[in-house]
Amino acid sequence: MLSRNSLFKRGSQAVLLCLGLFVFLGAGDESARFNELGHRLMCVCGCRLAAVVILVRAWKMRPAALPAGGVRTVSGAQLEHFRKQAQKETEI
Repeated sequence: MLSRNSLFKRGSQAVLLCLGLFVFLGAGDESARFNELGHRLMCVCGCRLAAVVILVRAWKMRPAALPAGGVRTVSGAQLEHFRKQAQKETEI
């Protein structure tokens, strides 16, 4: 749940973004503005798709975060205890 301060911050950012869009879209020739805006929004060459694929792949291949104390290895009797406990808890 967003706090009141965070909600206010997000709302003010959205308002500033809308104001910026309206201010800067009004500059220049109308046909040029339409073409430029249309080309920015709809890129048909696939470069954005490639960028998204690369970004998702990089995120997926990132190393797993480890806890501050590291990961303790479990072996021997303790491992067998955990296996039996898992079997017992997952029986139907």
